[in-house]
Amino acid sequence: MPHLLQISLVNALLAAILMFFGLLLSAVGFMLLYLLSERNAQKRKSRWKRIADALVLAALFFEEGVRKPGVAIPESRKWIHTPGFRECLVDELVTAKKNLTGAAAAGLVRFYRLLQLEKDSEHKLSSPKWHLKARGIEELAWMEQKDQLRRIYRHTNNRNEFIRSEAQLAIVQLYGMEGLRFLNVVSEPISEWQQMKLLARLPKKAGEALKGIRGWLQSANPSVIAFALQLAAIHHLFEFHDHVAACLGHRDAKVRVQTVKCLREICNTQTSGLLIDRYPENDRAYKEAVLEALGVIGAGSSVHFLQWVLRNEDNSLKLLAARALARLGLQGTSALEADDLVLRYPWNEIIQQAKSEQKT
Repeated sequence: MPHLLQISLVNALLAAILMFFGLLLSAVGFMLLYLLSERNAQKRKSRWKRIADALVLAALFFEEGVRKPGVAIPESRKWIHTPGFRECLVDELVTAKKNLTGAAAAGLVRFYRLLQLEKDSEHKLSSPKWHLKARGIEELAWMEQKDQLRRIYRHTNNRNEFIRSEAQLAIVQLYGMEGLRFLNVVSEPISEWQQMKLLARLPKKAGEALKGIRGWLQSANPSVIAFALQLAAIHHLFEFHDHVAACLGHRDAKVRVQTVKCLREICNTQTSGLLIDRYPENDRAYKEAVLEALGVIGAGSSVHFLQWVLRNEDNSLKLLAARALARLGLQGTSALEADDLVLRYPWNEIIQQAKSEQKT
């Protein structure tokens, strides 16, 4: 019996070893097949990109009724109906379109429609996957497919931040200032980064579209108000001064700070007084914004307030007040030099620093 047991153990061990080597060979084989597949896929993608680049170059000069770009690149005919190649081609067309204007950009759009690539982008727009939907919106916007406006517009208030962001940018891309009408209905927050992207996409001239700012300043969405304030400041819409000033009492602290920054750009004789009146009841960010604004506004009526800040606030706010006084010209510098604090620490160093900064 012990001998038979020993034989059984040896057989079991051999079977385990064979199974191990079988699994090891299978794993190695799988890895080799995977690496080979990946290598072939990369080679195919590189080939597709080369062909797509050639097509894009030909499409830059594409006109209706003239020889089609594909004729000059016969190799493209093999792949033109392959989903992977079409995706690659759309990517290259959109990338090129972002950097072009005029006749060359128009050629890309005509070629995009000739191959019915807009159908591919529309299919992405209909996808339940957020990343495909967002990509479809971006493609349709850059390739100027205005017939998709309604489908894109309904996503400007989408719960998904990425879809919402692309839809808002797309509407502005297609219609400029007029595209900002989504601000009338959007309830989801517009992030600070999104606001920067929207501002970069907008045309430099305001036009009639910004008449809607009055309504946006009264929005229930604080981020809409903050964005409207930036628009008013950038385009120096002095006629909205009083509507902007009303936002100094808004419940949202960020809106109040943005209001100060806006009023700095569209100030009038009443502005400094309005900012100072709200100073005691606000947080540090508001106070810093006010002190910086008073130096820009340059109102002599703010001298006494700035002297008060020099005596009663912390050192960093004292420095901002000293800087503001130094920027007020002779009246401000005289106030700094005449103050008895000029000989005492830390005021002597603060005042000296503010004055030296103004000279440089």
